[in-house]
Amino acid sequence: MLARRDGSEGSGYVIADVDAQRTEPREQVPDRFWLHRRGAVGAIAWNTERLLGRRWYARHVRGRPPLTLDPAPLRAGRGDDSLTRIRSP
Repeated sequence: MLARRDGSEGSGYVIADVDAQRTEPREQVPDRFWLHRRGAVGAIAWNTERLLGRRWYARHVRGRPPLTLDPAPLRAGRGDDSLTRIRSP
């Protein structure tokens, strides 16, 4: 636990300093931790979606240039469904 705020303290924020670094796990990660065993129906659904996803990716994404984002953030426009760029002065 890095920081804690009890409910009796009311609303507020909890902030902690974290050093991003690799560490060894404290305990051995169990086998099948991320992918649990599935039954026949689950295995069929998993592989069907995997194959359909590969086909969709090949049609719609593969070969396109990488996405580049404008550094100006977007916000919702007033009174309509459009998005407006926020420009600093």
